Amino acid sequence: MMFTNKQPLALLQGRVAVEALLANTFTSMASLAKRLINRRLYRSLLESSKAFDDKSVASTTLRCLVHRTGFEDDEWDEVLRNPPITDSDTEDEDPIPEHHQLFRRLLREFISGKGTLGIRQMQFPSQCDSGIQLRDLIRREFRCTSVKGRDHTNEGSVAASSMYSEETRCEVAFLALREMNKKISWAERLRKGMIQRHPHQAAKHVHPLPLTPRAYLKPGTFLVAHPHMKGYFRRTVICLLDHQDGETDVSRQCQSPYGTYGLVINRICTSPQSNRNFTLHEVLKPLPNDLMMAFGNYPVKEGGPVNMSVQILYSVSDAEVADGCPSGKSNEEIGGHLLPMVLENEHESTAFHSDRSVHFGGDVLSAAKAVLAGQLDRDEISFFVGASCWAPGQLESEIERGFWLPCRGPPEIALSGVCQHEPSLKGQSRPKTDLWLSMLSACGEGEAELAHLLWSDDGEDEYSDACDDFY
Repeated sequence: MMFTNKQPLALLQGRVAVEALLANTFTSMASLAKRLINRRLYRSLLESSKAFDDKSVASTTLRCLVHRTGFEDDEWDEVLRNPPITDSDTEDEDPIPEHHQLFRRLLREFISGKGTLGIRQMQFPSQCDSGIQLRDLIRREFRCTSVKGRDHTNEGSVAASSMYSEETRCEVAFLALREMNKKISWAERLRKGMIQRHPHQAAKHVHPLPLTPRAYLKPGTFLVAHPHMKGYFRRTVICLLDHQDGETDVSRQCQSPYGTYGLVINRICTSPQSNRNFTLHEVLKPLPNDLMMAFGNYPVKEGGPVNMSVQILYSVSDAEVADGCPSGKSNEEIGGHLLPMVLENEHESTAFHSDRSVHFGGDVLSAAKAVLAGQLDRDEISFFVGASCWAPGQLESEIERGFWLPCRGPPEIALSGVCQHEPSLKGQSRPKTDLWLSMLSACGEGEAELAHLLWSDDGEDEYSDACDDFY
């Protein structure tokens, strides 16, 4: 059989046509598969979001298990001005992956409820009402269209993921689904080992304060650490003793060199080797004879990580205050400054729920002489080593980030490190004596649930990490 010159050309054209047909078929199949995957992913995200979005206490506490590192917050404005860089010749040797960048942006919006303006990294249940619904965030991001490569300086006009490729957005969706399911699984494990809530666990006469600096930046305010706080301040309660807005004020109670100054009130100073409580004669050397006789074997509390001299809180009756010094000092010999109780109406009270007043500072030697002379009960004095201090504006930023919940309560809590509870019924067990648990339980139903849920958590569970802790 002989072929004409036109036959090879026809065969070639036919082959090209077949290859084109196959390519189009494969492209269509790939596109269909991609749509099916996206649809399944979208439905899975919406299904998982149900556990976070209802108004139950369980849903609110689950939402509070979601927290973030705060990494890259300051860089987001630059990202808005300049589209994400994916070129391999970028000067950054270790660029942040785009899907990590976008995930952090959306996580920030979910937790803070304020988009790029919010800096909250963790939240208390009472703060969840201001947050965006998770299902609304998912729907918005799936329905947006990409504007990558075009002008997107006006952030409010497009969704965050519009600046990124379809592939990046898909990676973010899978990452979000993984983190949501991790928190759901973690919550289930926590509930299995959750301690039983006592009906009277809440600290008596303790109430949350508004999250406005004017309400909480004052002596007598208590700060309760968020359950996600790790490191030194994990599960601490701090009492503020002094605050300075700016210029030095000669009328201030305590001339601290820091913007805000306070003490951790629920931690005994212990030896890291033996876990034994330190006493005053071990912390303060050499100890004068009067101090040794009055307080030598007395336990010392750890007031904070800032190295400061030993400080005291002590209590006297209102009658002693009136007889000793009208200016508010306990008496002329010991001195010190009155620790007021913060009230709901932003006023202050000397001893609202007690006939005794608490003072901080003063002369330690004079206090020892008063104890030896029988003029002061040794149990009415607490010693602290170290302090907790913040530069101007630092504490406000930490509260805005969700690290602390400010509240008000009787000053005696700062002195003793314990609180009162409503009386239990006959035959009923007593509430736990842990101050952090009691203070947080007094700040709301959701706060009580969250504190009890995380009470047994040691921070070692991998699912307890911040959702954007990739490294």
